[in-house]
Amino acid sequence: MTAPSSIVLVGPTGAGKSSIGRLLAQALQWRFTDLDREIESRVGVCISTLFTQGNEAYFREQEHLALRDTIATPAQVLATGAGCVVREENRKLLHNAYVVHLQVPLASQLKRLQCDRSRPLLQSENREQILQEMARIRAPYYAEVADLTFCNDGHQSPRSACAKLLTQIKQNWHD
Repeated sequence: MTAPSSIVLVGPTGAGKSSIGRLLAQALQWRFTDLDREIESRVGVCISTLFTQGNEAYFREQEHLALRDTIATPAQVLATGAGCVVREENRKLLHNAYVVHLQVPLASQLKRLQCDRSRPLLQSENREQILQEMARIRAPYYAEVADLTFCNDGHQSPRSACAKLLTQIKQNWHD
């Protein structure tokens, strides 16, 4: 496989898509785009407000439009939202990109997200159950779109995870 012109990161909430993606873009000297920040910039409000004001369906439509408009940008690392893969039109777009699925153990997700109150779908007492249900629904979609799967086990720093991921990506490019 030749080197892709851009990389898209998918995976569950708390997998490190934004933190690792930002470092990966720096290492490659590429642009970094966080799809959620792109949506916020376009609509002028934060994601949690979008969910409150417009509901999840409205957010998912905005997510699709932002993905459609940004996915073909060359020399870019694009971090998607965790639920981006659920929509079939998004998976079709992702099939045209080099996609890395960041996996993370549930225990690591819970630890990383324990103080995070900004994620609308996790506003519940039983985050573990919600994350398990999300994983059950989304895991087949992540597998469907992924060119490479990388386990971010939660025991390494984002910098270390990025270095390991970059090594795997480059090996995959040359296989």
